[in-house]
Amino acid sequence: MTTTDIPSRVPYRQVTDRNGRTYRIGESDRDIMGRPRWTMVLFPWIGMLGISSSEYAFTSAEETLHDAHMWASGHIFWLMGVWIFFQAAVAFPAGKLRESGRLPARSAMLLGALG
Repeated sequence: MTTTDIPSRVPYRQVTDRNGRTYRIGESDRDIMGRPRWTMVLFPWIGMLGISSSEYAFTSAEETLHDAHMWASGHIFWLMGVWIFFQAAVAFPAGKLRESGRLPARSAMLLGALG
């Protein structure tokens, strides 16, 4: 591990592990983000609440879809499974892009919000 002392208004140390990841030691959550740490639980929770309501609405409309389009239950839930699979499958490439530095966190959040 290497340690770098960087002068700032809040004293902290920057530590790099053997994989190249950098950690800042000595700052509080408000010093780094400008908000408390619990908001980083709340914001993704609100995002999941938004997409989950669409998923639940789709599955609760099974009878309507069956009557309107003559879709069987298996077709409706198969389509729902494909939707959830691709929603979850995006996480792996997004995480790789994020870890490699080619996709900054701010851009990833904006793309996710637009999606």
